[in-house]
Amino acid sequence: PLATLLREAPGGTRFGTTVHRILERCDFAHADLAGELTERCRIELAHRGLNITPDHLARGLLEVLATPLGGPADLPPLTQLTRRDRLDELDFHLPLAGVTSQQIAHCLLDHLDPADPALTWARGLADGGLPADVEGRLTGSIDLVARSGPQQQVWLADYKTNRLGPTNGARSAEVIEVMDHAHYWLQATLYLVATHRYLRWRRPEYDPDRHLVGAAYLFVRAMSPDVPGAGVVWWRPPTSAIEAVDRLLGTGVRGG
Repeated sequence: PLATLLREAPGGTRFGTTVHRILERCDFAHADLAGELTERCRIELAHRGLNITPDHLARGLLEVLATPLGGPADLPPLTQLTRRDRLDELDFHLPLAGVTSQQIAHCLLDHLDPADPALTWARGLADGGLPADVEGRLTGSIDLVARSGPQQQVWLADYKTNRLGPTNGARSAEVIEVMDHAHYWLQATLYLVATHRYLRWRRPEYDPDRHLVGAAYLFVRAMSPDVPGAGVVWWRPPTSAIEAVDRLLGTGVRGG
């Protein structure tokens, strides 16, 4: 198994909330990142009652931030991301027509490539898994929206603290199984649509094929600077899929 410092960290919601709060407040490009992390861990752990020391958590999160992200844009570690190039906990409010999760899955299946990692999940959802009606307004918060490179390409990230299996997520198949089981692909779809709308409103020159890199799911227990891309799941469905789901959510009509 991949022996990361956070592999055996405490489980549960309190640990996940703690990690999110620390990463939201941390300056990834701080000149003394180890000191910055240790201080933030000390503050957050002071009233959490978790069985982990500030020093251990800080060293574990330093591994996370030093892991090369890779993906479609071959992104470097988060340590190279400055404050001016990131938005943390970006809130979104999507007005919705009446749609079902099955309709969203069918909409994706109209466009996904046969080799898409979300294909098996989408087929299962289309066949009746996780039946849910969605109507009115969808409200949420994206952990991280960032821009990189000379073209100011935009990507989003979601931090996950899930306990993983024997290989600690070192095998991509294991992490994909977590993505399937937890319906993270559906979350990523909604996040990508929200980011797509945000960029369409904010950037007159916005072209999704050039500017929208995709979604990165960061499974922090499996991330290691010694293994580029470890614990990182990237997903970028075709632009046609993002636009079709955007249309479905706005009008209730599938097609196009």
